[in-house]
Amino acid sequence: MLHEAHSIAPPPTISAPDSQADRPLISVAVPTYRPSEKLLVALQSVLHETASLPQLEILVVDDSPLEAAVEQQLRTIDPEGRIAYHHNATRLGIGGNWNRAIELSRGTWIHLLHQDDHILPGFYRQLAPALESSVSFGMAFCRTRIIDQHGSWRKTSSRLAWRTGQLRGWLATISVRQRLQTPGVIVRRSVYESLGGFRSDLRQTLDWEMWVRIAAAYPVWYTTSALAAYRRHSQSETSRNFAAGSYWQEIGKAIAFNSLRLPYEQRVDVIAQSLEWHRRSALRSARRQLAEGQMEAARQSVQAATSFAEMARTRQDLSSALLAAFLGNWGQSGMGRVA
Repeated sequence: MLHEAHSIAPPPTISAPDSQADRPLISVAVPTYRPSEKLLVALQSVLHETASLPQLEILVVDDSPLEAAVEQQLRTIDPEGRIAYHHNATRLGIGGNWNRAIELSRGTWIHLLHQDDHILPGFYRQLAPALESSVSFGMAFCRTRIIDQHGSWRKTSSRLAWRTGQLRGWLATISVRQRLQTPGVIVRRSVYESLGGFRSDLRQTLDWEMWVRIAAAYPVWYTTSALAAYRRHSQSETSRNFAAGSYWQEIGKAIAFNSLRLPYEQRVDVIAQSLEWHRRSALRSARRQLAEGQMEAARQSVQAATSFAEMARTRQDLSSALLAAFLGNWGQSGMGRVA
């Protein structure tokens, strides 16, 4: 109904496994594209967990042009062939590759682990209470350590609750802004089958939109422990989107998608908070970009901040104004246009 009302294409469908027999508890799916040696770090962090969790399916889904190099890399750390390797015949892109990884996974739960990230010892063991709970949690996640391109610790993600367990009021919280990193998240496979896969029309915010979608439909479990590492570096997708000038446009689009998941009585306040937070974030980015001499990027960030402020001021009809601006053409609507 929402998709039809606002001309939004539904997310891609995810089909159930062909067989329900002998399914592993967890599938660790690593979507990859022209990976560096950090892929091996990611996979070794998972292989170290197999002794305590033998029912672990591990697969690499490769979107690179050539398959030989990646497969040869895998065998240097996995001579027994524990890791299943799949190569896409044609390039699928970020969302398409993530969705194919989900389709190929047979586990009851799926852990999407990116090629530059890794998990810390005890990741699956400490998330086990969510997997074994009588509550049908749709997803579970942990705090993460933010590391740089060399693997040095920079900070730990914010604490979202004082105690481990089910999060309360999570839909409103996650709808304001992205609060978690994908390597720390596991999702019940049936959730993807019910809600659909990652959107192919998003690149930078496709994970945030998914977490909002899940929060609107399922209870979510959280542990205060930091059990995964998320790498930030100049070659990341976020950095590339900033350089291409598409980052803030997609943020606005994701906010519009997220608004459709909120109860009507919450929508205006929560989305206004989201717009205000991203307005401030855009201004912080602009200051940093000016200091680094990135004049064009700074100009786009300032324009995005102005656009977010204009949207936030239309509180009396925020949802329809937001959808009209961000689900249409960013430039033609006047939102995000750089003079």
